[in-house]
Amino acid sequence: MLELKRELEKNANQEILFVDDEKGVREGWKRFLSAENRTVTTAEDGESAISGLSRRPIDLVISDLRMPGVDGLDVLEWVHEHKPETRFVLITGYGSDEVEQRARSLGAFGYLQKPVLPDQLAEIAEAALRGEPSSWEGAVQEEPAMAEPVVEAVAPVAVPEPESTQAQAAALEPALQLTLRDLRRLAMAPILGFAYIVFLPVIGIAAACYGVGSKVAQLAQGVVDARVEAQVAATETIVEPTLRGFGKLVAAPFMGLAYLVALPVVGIAAACYGVGTRIAQLAKPAVQQIAKG
Repeated sequence: MLELKRELEKNANQEILFVDDEKGVREGWKRFLSAENRTVTTAEDGESAISGLSRRPIDLVISDLRMPGVDGLDVLEWVHEHKPETRFVLITGYGSDEVEQRARSLGAFGYLQKPVLPDQLAEIAEAALRGEPSSWEGAVQEEPAMAEPVVEAVAPVAVPEPESTQAQAAALEPALQLTLRDLRRLAMAPILGFAYIVFLPVIGIAAACYGVGSKVAQLAQGVVDARVEAQVAATETIVEPTLRGFGKLVAAPFMGLAYLVALPVVGIAAACYGVGTRIAQLAKPAVQQIAKG
């Protein structure tokens, strides 16, 4: 890199214009390209670059492609029409064949894609300032001679490749589908196992509570019917709402499970305790009446 910079320093009384809409980029390349007896100026956009080019001669323009307003290709087109003696290097991070062909047709000396290395830019700037022909100019002379042999050499080899690729893809497709099904099963296995672990104990406990509660309610109802006929009507009005409330309490854990997976066991235990306490309170007057009779 130092040798290339020394070569740049030999070119005296020349001016380079560096165009970029980012200040840090402009200042960094300005310091790198600066040398004794050479001026490096900068422009923040295409309009400023064209204004500077119209006022004084500039030997080399190095410009970014994408800028607000007038972009790098617009500046290159202006240089091509008004300052054809000025060398132009286009830099871009959004390169494409269309942009490269457009730059080439407008006479750009070089076309670089980001990230640009210091040695790379110093080398192309040195060649441009020395008046060397661009790499594109050399490539144009070689294209007609190279195009025909390349086509003849490549064509026989390239024909069977698509068929071979399609055959391999067809052979791999069943195995790929089987692999995808296995992957889906493996992914679902932990979720299904967790669902069984969480829901089965809850359902079992709820069923047990429901069975015990129903049995206790049936025994209490039988005692009331057999021994305390005078209090049947009053007791039924209490027992029936209690059974409905018991059903709601049994259903409550299932409703709460959709919101809190970790709390159903605690909710069911509390429900069982409340139901047992309520049934004991209802059965107590009947038992006392039997004892008195």
